Amino acid sequence: MNQAQQIFVGGGTNGPNSKCNGVSTNTYAAEAAVTQAVKDFCSDQGNLHGNQDTTTFKSFDNKIKLTIYWPTKSGGDFSNWDISTDECQKDFGPTVSGCDGNDAVHNPADLKHGGVYRSDAGLKYTYQPLKGDPFEKSCNGWDSGQKAFMKPDILKQKVLDVCAHAAQFATGGKEGQYSNSYNSNTDDAAFLKVAWAAGTSLSADNCVNDMSELNSGCDGDPILNQFDFKWGGEKGSPSLFYQVSPLTSRMPITSGGNSGDAGNGRSRGTTGKDGKTIDKAVLQMCLAGYGDQGWDGLDCAGKLSTMVWV
Repeated sequence: MNQAQQIFVGGGTNGPNSKCNGVSTNTYAAEAAVTQAVKDFCSDQGNLHGNQDTTTFKSFDNKIKLTIYWPTKSGGDFSNWDISTDECQKDFGPTVSGCDGNDAVHNPADLKHGGVYRSDAGLKYTYQPLKGDPFEKSCNGWDSGQKAFMKPDILKQKVLDVCAHAAQFATGGKEGQYSNSYNSNTDDAAFLKVAWAAGTSLSADNCVNDMSELNSGCDGDPILNQFDFKWGGEKGSPSLFYQVSPLTSRMPITSGGNSGDAGNGRSRGTTGKDGKTIDKAVLQMCLAGYGDQGWDGLDCAGKLSTMVWV
């Protein structure tokens, strides 16, 4: 189950109460970007209340516009509308996960072109993409909480391999895909995928150039990611789709323990100097550096300047 499906579970599918703009429209956004916009929109309490016959909306990065229309209530009820965060996320579902999927021919990247959903209560939820960038890229990121990551040099090798094979299969003008799992049962295990729409021209060089952005274009941070580990991501257009998914949780993290536990993947704390909790993915990276680069397990604070042991 992907991130959008987790958020929108119970939100329904394209049906009598919803209308999708469709993949023939020229504005779209990556599903991950829309999913995050919905989370942000529905987490803002100011967007969860509305007067009758009014509209609440917000735009994100000039790419995505989310709108709720609050209709007039029947029976002389003049009270305002109130919904919960969960209800808001669920009812945006049909315009996101409920639209544009399962079309490998015209939409292999599963880009989201928008739509409208009317809830049983009469509220109208609209997701409208504002742009149609040639490619939409979504990096998982070291701060995502994802525990699986891999070395960049190994990812570079596997991109060369998956693109060489994909280019061999992408002939004859038919839609298709090529995927492979690499380095099974190792720290750098990963799943890579390339998919293309009918009529798409795909060369190995172009594939490598596009897919390399999920390596060189993601996770760069000279302080928090000194060894440039890669958490993967997706990149897509209406005709091409690329996916990198590291598979191995590099370091299991548990609380408690003593000073000798650091080398076993355990920490006595993940509190930053500002007093806030540091994402566990950062600590995992530090401890992976301990194993791969010979760091002192108790010197993660020195290597990552925002961390201290507590």
